[in-house]
Order: sequence, then structure tokens, then C-alpha cells
Amino acid sequence: AHVCGFGWHLKPPHGPGVTNVFQDFTAVRCNTGMFYYGTKNIQHANHRFVECGTGHFQNHLSNSINTAPFYTDLILVGNIDRSATSPRVNLGIRAPKDNEFFFVSGAAVINYFDKPFMTGCFKTMCTMRTERLQWFNSALRTVTDTTLGGIMWDLDGTLTGFTNGFVIQNLTYNLIPGVCSYAAEHEQGIVCGTASGDVRVRRLLLDRHEPWQLDGRGLKVTTEYGEAFASYINEKLFGWAVPVVSGKEYVIRPNVSNDFQRLRVTYSGKKEYVNSRNGWWYTNATPIEENVGLELPFNQWRNHFEADTGTRVSKKPEFTDSFGTYSMRLDEAMCNAYTNLSADAKSKCGQWINETGLSMKKEFVAEPQIPEPDGTLRTVFTMPVGASAPMSQTFYAKECPMEGCPVPPRPTYNASMKRNWSDAAGWPDGQLPAAWENVVIAGDEWVVLDIETPELHWLTVEGKLEFSRETRAVLHAHAVKVWGWLDMGTEEDPIPTDAHAEIVLHGDESDSTVIMT
Repeated sequence: AHVCGFGWHLKPPHGPGVTNVFQDFTAVRCNTGMFYYGTKNIQHANHRFVECGTGHFQNHLSNSINTAPFYTDLILVGNIDRSATSPRVNLGIRAPKDNEFFFVSGAAVINYFDKPFMTGCFKTMCTMRTERLQWFNSALRTVTDTTLGGIMWDLDGTLTGFTNGFVIQNLTYNLIPGVCSYAAEHEQGIVCGTASGDVRVRRLLLDRHEPWQLDGRGLKVTTEYGEAFASYINEKLFGWAVPVVSGKEYVIRPNVSNDFQRLRVTYSGKKEYVNSRNGWWYTNATPIEENVGLELPFNQWRNHFEADTGTRVSKKPEFTDSFGTYSMRLDEAMCNAYTNLSADAKSKCGQWINETGLSMKKEFVAEPQIPEPDGTLRTVFTMPVGASAPMSQTFYAKECPMEGCPVPPRPTYNASMKRNWSDAAGWPDGQLPAAWENVVIAGDEWVVLDIETPELHWLTVEGKLEFSRETRAVLHAHAVKVWGWLDMGTEEDPIPTDAHAEIVLHGDESDSTVIMT
């Protein structure tokens, strides 16, 4: 193909059942040398893209780990003039924007100067593999998207200078001394690798989360080396993608006051990268043990966490533990702010435990103006060589103990027990509930709200709370829990137009989600 829009243009998607091999194709001075909308099981051998604006452009790929490389022995020429000092091109390869297993085995990049050889995987942070690359008058090798860069895996060191080297998005938390650093030939990216070839970089995907209000929010990712933010990906992933270096510890939390009630965490875009030899005829990456530590801070007390896999323990999970071993602990300094904590409650603060217990919750509730202690959930993803680890773990935050929350007995109130809220004689010590009190209407009580209350902390209704049909009745509280009956008017007995019934729940934007499971 010569002087054209597309040297090779294939659309709609083409995916043969067995590998199709195309050999010896040349595109000269085309806007795009080769375009694929989507494909699988395709191998291109001995192709040449000469002074094409973009050598290769692709949207989707559906290969497997064992599919032959998409390109073998590719030649990219940025300027045919031997005395040239600048290219006539923009980009060598725009690899698929999503999906895994794009692979280039053999490429000579000639006279590309300050234009990049490859970019891609900027929709899902997928992994692209390369080997046997040669460079002639081509200083810039890759460019990484600043929002969601792909992971480029250099199998033999010809892209990064390291066997099993990686190029990833430039994120401060991964600037690990002696492992990951800036490199001028990789624009907007950093290179991770060591002489031993034992570095592995994988995508950590956080998704299937609740509450939905976390959609669109960012995550703050922190390591001992720095911190940065991960954007929510509302296309393809519907979650957050974080590049992580095996053997390191990461702290991840929403950049808002809400916390996860449910969250799935998955290590690596594909398990085959971790537990299979992968490569082609020339280079094969041998599996090594991989592990990563993950801490998920949360606001306010939790009784415990449940998970669909892994073992809950009462110690700090370590890399020597099996995949998904997890535990939690409460912030000791926040516990110390309480003046009346029992010795048992204090002994659980600052320690890795698998459950706190409702008795501890009752002690916190007894001092409602003190913020409940925050905490941290910790898990470890350890993938030994040859083991078949599940690769993902889903967590559920629980306020009820493992045997379930205690349920009060069925209400026993009757009309003879009916009294007004405003009647001080019906309350303990003969005093109306005050601001920030925790109020319980017992199962044998029938209370008619006939006034506007102060701002209560918690109100628990085990019996019956009825709003007056004769006056203005307003309930102010931070939370209301109903086990019995809350009557704000019924079809048969509505609130009259000259009366008023209202519940006002108090909070602000910094209030945390209350987990009620």
C-alpha cells in the first residue's frame, strides 16, 4: 500500500478459529499502516510501515496467553532519509485500548527520533508484552497515558534494559528506590526492573463495590514512597485500576468520607501472567512467587469483615500466609479518647483481631459525642509458584456479630400503656430525652410524639412510636432504628392537615456511611 488513508483496514471484527498468518506486507506514507477494530488469532510476520503517521492502530483484541505474537519481525521507519534528524511519523504502534495478550516479538525501529514506538491499554490498564526490539536513531520508546496507562512488559530487556522490566504510569507511590525510576525514553512513565529479573508489576482492580455513591469518586493510594490518586473508570472496568509492584505494601481508601460496604479486589489482569510460563519461541517468563499487601482504612467501628475466600485471623497477615488471609484493627489513639472503656475493650484497640463484639459497640455508643474509632482492614495476596490461587477476594463490612445481631422480642405494648413524649414522668429519672442522648422505646411502650425533640443521637423503637394527630411533632436524630412500629399516619388514620409529622435526620458531608448488616 502506498500513499493512502489505511494501508490495511479490517472492520468489522475478524476472529478466525485458528491462527491466520499474514506475511510480507508493506505500507508506505499512509496515514495508518494497519487498522483493526477487533480481532483474535492473527499473526503478522515481516511487515514494514514506512513513514506512516501511525504504523498500527487497534481497538480490541481477544487473544489468549498462548496465541502467537501479533507482530513478528516488524520494521518501523520514521524517515527514509539517511541524513534525517526528525521523523515524518507520530507513533509506531497504538496497541489495543483494552483486553490482554498483545505481543510484539521482534521489531526494528528506525529514525523515529522523538516519536514513540508504542502506547496502549489506556482503557483497562491491560498488559502488553515485547521482546527482540532494536533501536536506530529512535530515542523515545513509549508514551504512557496520564489517566490510565497500560503495563508494558519487556520480556528480554530490549525495551527497558531489564529482563522482565516494566513500563507503567508515572505514579509517585511506585517510585521505589532501586526498582522503579524515571527514564527519559519513556514519556509520562516510569521503568521498573532489576538485574535479577524478578520484578513483577500487575494491575490491581477494585470493583463490584457498594455503596453506589462511590461511583465516580477517586481513590487515594499510598505507600512508604508517596501517594497519588486513582480515578474511577466508568467505561469497561466500572471500578479502579492500580498498578502494583509485587512484594510491596499499599494503602487504598476512597477520597471521600464514604467507605466500602462491599468491595472486590483482583490481582493481575489475567491469572496466566502469574502462574504460567509465557512468551514465544525466544523468551519465556518463568513464574515466580508474587505477593502484595493491601490495607483498606475505614471510618467508624465495624464488628468484623467477611470475605468470599481467605482466612480471617487475629494477627497481622503476612506474606508467609496463604492467599487472602485477612484481619482488622481499630485505631488505638481514637479509642483512648473514651473515658469509660473497659479493660476488655481497650485490649482490642490497636491489635489485629477478627471480631470486636457488640459489647465494645455499646461502650462507644454510651459516649456519643466522641467519634467512633476508625480502623483498617488488611489482606495479603500471596501466589506461590505452582499454586492455584483464586486471584480475587470480595469483602463485606458487618456490624452484626458472626452469629447475627440480637433481635428484641416481639412488642407487647397495648393502649393502656400509651403516653405522650412530653410527659416527663414516663422517662428515666423523670426527665425528657436531651440532645445527643441514645433513646430506646421498649417493647412494652407506646409513645405519642407530641413535641419537637432536641437533636438525638440514636433512637431505637422496639415498641411503638406514634406521631400526634393534634400537634406539630418533629423528631430530630442522627439515626433511627425500628424493630417495632413507627406510625406517621396510615390510610385509615392519616395525619390531619392542621397537625404536622416530620423526621429530620442530621449529618453533614463528612459523615460516614453506617453499615447496617
